[in-house]
Amino acid sequence: MVAWKRTLVILWFANFCVTMGTSLIIPFIPLYLAQLGVHTEQSIDRWSSWVFSIQFVTSFIFQPIWGRLPIAVAAS
Repeated sequence: MVAWKRTLVILWFANFCVTMGTSLIIPFIPLYLAQLGVHTEQSIDRWSSWVFSIQFVTSFIFQPIWGRLPIAVAAS
């Protein structure tokens, strides 16, 4: 198998596991927040949305940085 295809399979599997783990935790976020002391329904909704969306916000910010990193390392 060509090296890039092996790497693609490994990354696909890792991404699948991360996405599956994220999807499985979503129903339990409000219950966990209630245990942390967030009690009003409006606050639980707001914090749940922040907890879920922060992963995608940080991904949006850091993906270009991580994508550029191998090129910068190879050039030096």
